[in-house]
Amino acid sequence: MRELEILHYAGIGVVLVRTREEARALTAIEDFAFEHGLHFRHWNTRDGWTYYDNEIAKSDGQIDPIGALNGVLDVGTEEQQRKPMPEGVYVMNDAHYILGKNPMLIRGIKEYSKVFSNNEYRLIITVPEGFECPEMLATDVSIIDFDLPSRNELADTLDKAIRSSFVDDNGQPMAYEEPYDEDERARILNAAIGMTAIEAESAMARSIVQNEATWPDTPVEDFMRVIMSTKVEVIKRSNVLELHSTLDPWKLGGFDRLKEWVMKRKKTFTPEALEFGARAPKGIGLFGVPGTGKSLAAKIVAHLLGMPLIRFDVSRVFSSLVGSTEQRVRAALKMIEAMSPCVVWVDEVDKAGLDQNGSGGDSGVSDRVLQSLLTHMAESQKQTFWIFTANRTAKLPPEMLRKGRLEQLFNVAPPNRIERREIIDIHLKLRNHSIDDIDDIDSVVDGSVGYVGAELEAAVNSAITIAFSDDVDVTGELLLEQLRESVPIREAFAEDFEAMRDWADKNAAPVSTPDPDDTEDVGAKKITNKSGKRRVRRSRAVTMEG
Repeated sequence: MRELEILHYAGIGVVLVRTREEARALTAIEDFAFEHGLHFRHWNTRDGWTYYDNEIAKSDGQIDPIGALNGVLDVGTEEQQRKPMPEGVYVMNDAHYILGKNPMLIRGIKEYSKVFSNNEYRLIITVPEGFECPEMLATDVSIIDFDLPSRNELADTLDKAIRSSFVDDNGQPMAYEEPYDEDERARILNAAIGMTAIEAESAMARSIVQNEATWPDTPVEDFMRVIMSTKVEVIKRSNVLELHSTLDPWKLGGFDRLKEWVMKRKKTFTPEALEFGARAPKGIGLFGVPGTGKSLAAKIVAHLLGMPLIRFDVSRVFSSLVGSTEQRVRAALKMIEAMSPCVVWVDEVDKAGLDQNGSGGDSGVSDRVLQSLLTHMAESQKQTFWIFTANRTAKLPPEMLRKGRLEQLFNVAPPNRIERREIIDIHLKLRNHSIDDIDDIDSVVDGSVGYVGAELEAAVNSAITIAFSDDVDVTGELLLEQLRESVPIREAFAEDFEAMRDWADKNAAPVSTPDPDDTEDVGAKKITNKSGKRRVRRSRAVTMEG
């Protein structure tokens, strides 16, 4: 632990170590102490102080944290006084349960931070990842974030798992050939990034056991599948992050400008780009009314960049427990750092309480959450690409939308004529049908002005279901009938649509190339709704140039 060594020689008496791996951190601190010839003891609420006498572990049973802390330097009342413990490294594992709630413990730590700076005593307190140091100690202690295993450490873990699988009936090691080449090993390590040492070791060992029938000739995809399933569970335990599958670009109609924008910047995530001076983009914003394909676009971007996609559910961050929200955010950001390179998708950020006035009645928590995200984006050196999606921009704070924070803001409008045809074609293909078999498909495309991709998908799905049930062909007329069962998004969210359109004209780039044949005013169109009444509307194209 290089950071700990620096703090030790700088005379820092008290250090807070934040970690998801208490046991691994404890081992690393113990190794540090022994390498520097320092006495070592660690404390928990079960055993008190544990130390080693001729390599035999002994405990003093002092499970009260105040008494344990006072005992290090014989601090306390005359009745409590005893012989001071030897100079060295003292690690407290469970103190965070009362840290910040007990003024006596805080006072003891503050005093030790002064005294220990003049001797060889060092107090190290391990706390959960994301733990917030009490304000009373903020200027008295230094904080170290104990990182998750590096790629090199995970490589050692993989080697250990493979070696352990090649033993004879007596448990003795056997000679073997490396089952995976360099590229395959890199893929396995990428899958394990973001996991603790124990999680990674367990996943790799389990993968070998589950693939026993093919081992050691197990295809790398099968080996990785078990690791990824474990990783999904690890991420889910955060209650904030979720690993999502990516999507092939052909499954999303339109968005040609967004796809082109991403592809032109894909190489900036390489070492060659860094050497050339090309900076990788921090992220983008996708803004538009519901159902226009923003979520699908996030999955497409991750696929194009060749990175895993992590969904950051900001709305689930908030907690009624004071301080818990910020702790969850810090823990989530640490996990994201460990999993980089990756794409982080913050969905429906406009519904997360991040209002631009900071007046959500949450004592400023939402504002601090936003600032944590933006600060992380600005300062992190990891290859993390952020995608923020929102249905509305009115409630978003201006610092999120300003140029430079996000590389580009995109307006995701309802599809134009070319895109509507492409979307209908995609969903027919996904259901074993072809647009070439649909009679009068042009009337369907013309009659779907204002409908978003989700509505077009629903109409195709419904038409195929009815055709199968009635044993008839899927026709243009049947598709139009299903479209008429719903009100297009342009009318259902007319006010929001116009507000978003006005904002996008001034602030965002279109995700698609405008269709020159889809004019701004396509004339009056008559549509029959499910009640049988006819209504007339003036339909406008939604290419959203700007």
